[in-house]
Amino acid sequence: VSIIPDGSLFIKGRQFSLEEFEVLLRENTRGRSADYEVRIRSDQSVPYEKVEPLLLASLRAGVTKIGFAVTEK
Repeated sequence: VSIIPDGSLFIKGRQFSLEEFEVLLRENTRGRSADYEVRIRSDQSVPYEKVEPLLLASLRAGVTKIGFAVTEK
């Protein structure tokens, strides 16, 4: 998941709302959430308050493996 400073989310170039992200997670993790990993990509200008909802959505879907990829401007 890529996130930009205004909080917009993108997966493979397509924009998603937080609700759509959560539905996608639930659909893709059915029965295997322990093996699933969410990777969040952003740059340093994205405030934590924009990232936290992704973490919470991941946890609600049962995903506990979360990685971060930080990009330079």
